[in-house]
Amino acid sequence: MKHGTYKIVEGDATLPQHSDNANVILVPHVCNNIGAWGAGFVLAISKRFGYTPMAEYKNGIESKGLVNEVAFDSRESDKELTLGDAQFVLVDENKVNTFPNQTYIVNMIGQEGTSVDLDNLPIRYDALAFAMHLMAVMASDKQFKKEWSKVEIHCPKFGCGLAGGDWVVVEALIKNIWVRRGFDVTVYEYKAE
Repeated sequence: MKHGTYKIVEGDATLPQHSDNANVILVPHVCNNIGAWGAGFVLAISKRFGYTPMAEYKNGIESKGLVNEVAFDSRESDKELTLGDAQFVLVDENKVNTFPNQTYIVNMIGQEGTSVDLDNLPIRYDALAFAMHLMAVMASDKQFKKEWSKVEIHCPKFGCGLAGGDWVVVEALIKNIWVRRGFDVTVYEYKAE
């Protein structure tokens, strides 16, 4: 299998700098397992894409996980989202740009709670790696079934802000799980103006 590409650019992951041949854009980020959505990259998601990604995430955490055309995950529909799950939420393309791509926010449940205590950081690398793997498997399956053609991944430096993760570890996961599987990945370093 041919490896994908990997690059880090300055910019905003909610405004992906995609190639012309991509028809599906995945914007993954790390979510916690308690339904808290109010700090970090999720604020940029809500500002750019509206409240659908937050509502789908909260529904998956607080009641039932969703498995349908708008949001799907790795489990049966009667289970709540838990550590290691990946939930895809299709966003309104008019809120992204006017390009003809399908854009999905991928809520990866890789953070336990929200407490940032140096002895007990919320990042859970095993859960994050599992969610990243599930995302790759689901995207590969969609490509195999010819439902999606060219998929690109555009993401922030997830898991390293409020979750307390180490970028060296997360970057290695990205390269081993996504790039080696053939996905082109662009990581965005946001610079506040």
